[in-house]
Amino acid sequence: MRFVRNAAIPVLLIAVIAMLGGCSKEPVLAIQDAEASLSKLQAAGAAEYAPQALSDAQNAMATMKAEVEAQKGKFVLFRSFKNAEAMALTAKQTAEAGVVTTETNKAAAKAEAENSLAAARAALTEAQRLVAEAPVGKGSELDIKMLQSDLMGVEQSLADADGTLAAGRFKEANTKAQAAMNAANTIAADVNNAIALRAAKKH
Repeated sequence: MRFVRNAAIPVLLIAVIAMLGGCSKEPVLAIQDAEASLSKLQAAGAAEYAPQALSDAQNAMATMKAEVEAQKGKFVLFRSFKNAEAMALTAKQTAEAGVVTTETNKAAAKAEAENSLAAARAALTEAQRLVAEAPVGKGSELDIKMLQSDLMGVEQSLADADGTLAAGRFKEANTKAQAAMNAANTIAADVNNAIALRAAKKH
């Protein structure tokens, strides 16, 4: 009987080691899933449209990897990657949530750029109308040819903004559209000032 009991000890020891060994395996698949989600977040344009979401996902990934390295530094029987596996899942979920935030912000940026382009086109149309009706001759203080050249510049800027929008660079397109609108409004203001000045001189 003593032999049987003693023989059971190595079997029990092997079972304990096997159980501990199971916890000591690096969660490779969970880490790969987290890395894939982070790559998807970066590809979605998070650096531009959701930088905080990208930072959160990167921090979660870094924390997980630090835990993995900490466990690797331990003796095999004392390793446990349970926390690392949970952290990998958190990193994955954080990245996936970041993708949603990125797409939402990107859609909002697109809409804003489209609105700015519409406003810029309206401003250009008004400026063109005013230049066509602008007073010429002595006392007008307007260089019509220069204004027409400026209008052509605005048209080119709008075409550039359209191309940028089509390329998916929504923030850049919005900036260009607003610059074009400001230029058109400046032209319109110059013409209106000249009209007012001429009217004042008549009186």
